[in-house]
Amino acid sequence: MSERAIYTERAGDVGTIYINALRRRNALSVTMWEAIPGAIDELASDRAIRVLIIRGAGTDAFSAGADITEFAEQRSTPERARAYAEKTHRAFEHLTNCVKPTIALIHGYCIGGGFELALCADVRVASESAQFGITPARLGISLGWSDLRNLLWLAGPANAKEILLTAGRFSAARIKEMGLVNRIVPAERVDAEVAAIAAEMAAVSPASVRWLKEAIEIIMRDPSVESVNDPEQRATELFGGPDYQEGVRAFLEKRAPAFAPR
Repeated sequence: MSERAIYTERAGDVGTIYINALRRRNALSVTMWEAIPGAIDELASDRAIRVLIIRGAGTDAFSAGADITEFAEQRSTPERARAYAEKTHRAFEHLTNCVKPTIALIHGYCIGGGFELALCADVRVASESAQFGITPARLGISLGWSDLRNLLWLAGPANAKEILLTAGRFSAARIKEMGLVNRIVPAERVDAEVAAIAAEMAAVSPASVRWLKEAIEIIMRDPSVESVNDPEQRATELFGGPDYQEGVRAFLEKRAPAFAPR
């Protein structure tokens, strides 16, 4: 196990980011928030990596949230709270905007800022025993405006209100009902389930993945797609490209496509 609080590992075409603070259930300190964007960029810029996984070290927690022992210093005034929020938002935005597919692998506690971080991944897989919550109301504080976005998009306002206004603890089964995790499996199968999904993601066209992730984000922000100058042109821009040519060739030859790294 690395001694670094945030570190990366590579295994073939899959890169993994570890949140590593085992004694504090992987609670996220300021320095850890600051390190996450660099870890994402490191893996996203590696042409050999097709998929990113983010997880907590060990199996006790994905992350118990922001390290509350730092709050007296880091968030003692509105000005300091804003500076702190900028660091967390940068981590959230880097994961949300990663051009490669991302999976949050969730064991144990997934609370507060840890849950918010997991919601920025494309797919979430959790153990049946995982526990979730977003609890600013227990501390007399608020979420940032942008922090609410993924929660509302995925769960809808009614479920988001239940999570936030109770500041409660929720089971993996209940969170899946709300649409906030994709799959729940027994704890001993979580790693294998994530590996299987990652293998499927790694086999598809990198160009399509990049386009689809960007298009989904645009449509969620702007359902009428008014911000796109020529939507039809954007929708057809991959046709004729190298991934399209390889995909069609592979289909006609009845073989798996071999897409080049991007």
